Order: sequence, then structure tokens, then C-alpha cells
Amino acid sequence: MSHGFRGVSGRAWAVFLTGLCAASVAGASPPGCKVGDCGLRQAAPFAHIVVARLSHVVTDDAMRRLYRWGKAGVWKHLPDDEADYLARNRVLVLPADDKGTPLMLHMSHEEYRRLVFHEGDLVRYTPRLAGLPHPSGPAPSIYSTLSGCIMVLCRAEDSACAAHYRTGVFRHADGVQIDPRTQQPLPGGITIDPLSLLPKPAPAKAPNN
Repeated sequence: MSHGFRGVSGRAWAVFLTGLCAASVAGASPPGCKVGDCGLRQAAPFAHIVVARLSHVVTDDAMRRLYRWGKAGVWKHLPDDEADYLARNRVLVLPADDKGTPLMLHMSHEEYRRLVFHEGDLVRYTPRLAGLPHPSGPAPSIYSTLSGCIMVLCRAEDSACAAHYRTGVFRHADGVQIDPRTQQPLPGGITIDPLSLLPKPAPAKAPNN
């Protein structure tokens, strides 16, 4: 059963982030990020649209290590309150491409609690648009610097719903597919409508003269 634009492609993704260990050096990779930086090496939400199968939700223990890594480097602006970070945030892991490049994406715990996520669901992440309210409580400006908006497009078993979508990372402004490692346009990639998330028709080729 689909839920509006709640669905994505029919391919099972499996990303196993192992060896989550605390990183005490500011320049080290985020805990568990063996490929790239999982989209976390910035004091701002990931800036692009992601359409992908949900791998898993990060545990509280892993989030504690993630918080300590961030406070030692790019997230110095966060409060010195680990319990508050855990209470107000959830981190979901999405594979960003067919190589399994993982992205660890924040959302507010309040939104997470209202929605129901299952591994394998096709989900959509977008950065939160400027001016929209953030449901993280009395200090929205602090955690809005990390979290975006994640919703279910299609349930894991709903292949008919998922068939309408394509997975990947897309520029928020124009829907052009990008390489999650370089954030540059992906050769041979597609373009989606940033609102409906549906693929746009490929431009017609110019006739040969």
C-alpha cells in the first residue's frame, strides 16, 4: 500500500556499518563511516534530496559516539548535553548509490516518533526549507542545523509503488542526479522533479543533419 509519494525502487539494499568506535580526533572519520564521511562532515543538514531504501536506524549507543565525534570537530555549536541530543534526534542510514555508499541523516525525534519506519522501506530525505517550523522543541535553531525531513514513499513490499521512482541523490534545486561522493552531476544520471520525485523524461536528441 502506497502513501502518496511514499515509495521507491524495488531493490533491496544492505549496508552494515560495523566497528562503531569513538573518534577522539576532530579530523577523523565519523564513527562507522568506512566509505566517505556519510554526509556528516558539515555543520549543516545534508543539502540534497535522497531517495533510497532504509538500511537501519542508528542505535542510541552509536548516536552517543556520533555526538562525541561531532562535538570534537564539526558540531562544536551543539549544547554540551548528550542526553538532550539523544532525546531530540534520530539518525537513519540510507545507501546513496548502488555501491552502498552510506549516508547518516538526522531527523527530529518527534517526527520519527509520529512516523513508522521499517528496514527496506523506500524513503525520501530533503533538507528542511528555510522558514518552515522545526518540531524539536524549545531550541529548534540548534538542532535544525543538523536535521532534515524524512518520510516513507513506499513500503518495502510495495513493488508497484516503488516502480515509479529511481533511487539516488539529487540536487534540491533542479533534481539533477549527483555522485554522493563528489556532489557533482553523475555521468549518465537522470533528473527528477524535486517536488513529485518522479523521473523527468530524457531530453530529445537533436536530429543529425
